[in-house]
Amino acid sequence: MKNETSFGRIAEKISAGLKKAQKEIEEFALQASLGKAEAGDKFEELKDEFREKAGEWKQFFSNLKSSNQEKADKLKSKLDELQLQLSLGKADAKDYFFEQKKKILNALHDLESGLKENPELNERLNEFKTEIEKFKLKLNILELQFELKSFKGKEKIKEVMDVAGIEVDKLFMKADEKWNDAKKKSGDFTKEIATSFEHLKKAIASLKDKS
Repeated sequence: MKNETSFGRIAEKISAGLKKAQKEIEEFALQASLGKAEAGDKFEELKDEFREKAGEWKQFFSNLKSSNQEKADKLKSKLDELQLQLSLGKADAKDYFFEQKKKILNALHDLESGLKENPELNERLNEFKTEIEKFKLKLNILELQFELKSFKGKEKIKEVMDVAGIEVDKLFMKADEKWNDAKKKSGDFTKEIATSFEHLKKAIASLKDKS
């Protein structure tokens, strides 16, 4: 019973974190649609925020008592590269944005590969995954802003996000079924997180005004 209760609490925590991320993404999309900041300025803000987050993670890895120091050092090196790409000059045109986005996503891919190779990070892997996917979705929103300069209206944004939220809830309604799965590691919600962000990704793509 204790393990079941613990697993249920972890599921609730991850679900709450995803809902919070969705709300943050919705607010980001609303700001972009209302033109509160030019795409280039918003991109700089986003890069600054995530560069700070990367610095926090690097400090965490520095303090990590890893069984393999070489792996920990590689992670810090990957974070250094990510911070470098996030420090590139301002992208004030669409071509520069796409160029920087590609480099940043490549650095993120390398980091994600490194995270999977470190079992010591299992307890925080869900957090890392959520923050990375949230950042990627915000990049997708900025891509729309660079391409279109406008989105469908505020009501449409809230509508598609509400639908995505329902899908997130469904993923965790049957979390108790995993309690009997001996192969399921406690706290491993990588698949649920990936699926949740896939729903959000589709919601953002639907905001593209094709008229």
